Amino acid sequence: MIEQAYGPQTTVEDVDETNVEYRRGAELGDKVALYNLGVSYDTGMGVAKDDVEATRLFKRSAELGVLDAQFNLGNAYLKGKGVKQDLAEAVKWWRKAAEAGHAKSQYHLGQALHFGDGVKKDEAESFKWYLEASKSGHLESIYCVGVAYAKGFGVSVDKGKAFSYYKKAAELGYADAQFYLAQAYGNGDGCAIDKVPAFTWYKRAADQGYVDAMYMLGQCFFLGNGVEIDNFAAFKYFKRAADAGQVDAQGMVGVCYMSGKGVNVDEVEGIKRLRKAAESGSAEASFNLANALKHGYRVAIDLVESFKWFKVAAEGGIATAQFYLSKAYRSGEGVAINDHEADRWEKLALQGGYTPDVFG
Repeated sequence: MIEQAYGPQTTVEDVDETNVEYRRGAELGDKVALYNLGVSYDTGMGVAKDDVEATRLFKRSAELGVLDAQFNLGNAYLKGKGVKQDLAEAVKWWRKAAEAGHAKSQYHLGQALHFGDGVKKDEAESFKWYLEASKSGHLESIYCVGVAYAKGFGVSVDKGKAFSYYKKAAELGYADAQFYLAQAYGNGDGCAIDKVPAFTWYKRAADQGYVDAMYMLGQCFFLGNGVEIDNFAAFKYFKRAADAGQVDAQGMVGVCYMSGKGVNVDEVEGIKRLRKAAESGSAEASFNLANALKHGYRVAIDLVESFKWFKVAAEGGIATAQFYLSKAYRSGEGVAINDHEADRWEKLALQGGYTPDVFG
């Protein structure tokens, strides 16, 4: 994240000539020339790339008050780039620039305070700096203010304000904000439930490569949330997300293969995908695999293994799995009868509510 000194139309000849001017200025102690020459060494523009020299020049410029140099020096200490890594020193330079109104430094200082990197964790002060940076239009900070209001990080939870900041960042093209704005529309967090804009914002985030949005877009097409049911489109997005490592999407690819929705039926591939997702920690895939094994859907009935995966899914918060687990304990399907456990899981299932089986 180095502030650049060159424009997009710069030629080699321009760089050479400009570096000569920067060097002359730097030798005279000109703070801006020191900074710009540091950028040249950092990027290798017209000179051999040299992190040590770049950081030395940034430090001289930073000490003379150039805010971009202070920001870059903080990043150098963060990454150990041309200098020994020192998070406290990084925070020191970000704070200096932040207090002078440098938005990127305000954001980085907010991050350090939020996570306690190089400074004592302080979510309230973190929020303060995110808010300051957001006033300058800093995109990541606008999003982080939304997250803070949504989660109560350093400020009281306010779903309406969270929605407002998510929307602002989403409209400016920030994929994370687009995803969480879609979730807000889908759940009615800070707004009325509206599946159509939820679908729209999932699509925008997915188009930017946001993997969880691809999975949710697949769910929209699969269930008809905000769009007509389209199993082929659902499978396409589930597959894209699964190939990128999204484990719940991997499970839904398995469901599609087993049910023939959006793809030709392939029971072997379906079970393989469900197992892979379940073993990777997907509660949804664990439930679907357990259900298939319980009812013999495209696979031989195995009540012992079915119970195993219902328990994983139940512990992952799937209410229907909790209900099935209760029934298993009550009847002794795949496990010894245990009325106490049956009562406990039934209570949890009823408290959470449970939905129809994925396989109908």
